[in-house]
Amino acid sequence: GYTIVAKTEFASLADMRWYDDECPAHAKLKALVPEFGLNPPEDIMSIYFEPGHVAVL
Repeated sequence: GYTIVAKTEFASLADMRWYDDECPAHAKLKALVPEFGLNPPEDIMSIYFEPGHVAVL
């Protein structure tokens, strides 16, 4: 199988929730998911990370 990762950055958790729950364009994308053999929500995972310090080597 395949694992696909898409990274999207939002200014806040509220913005991410709007995108996931209310954005018309994202709703159209989510409607296509079953055509690729995925069964949401079991096959989809969203993770919200708080901004933090990243070390520079």
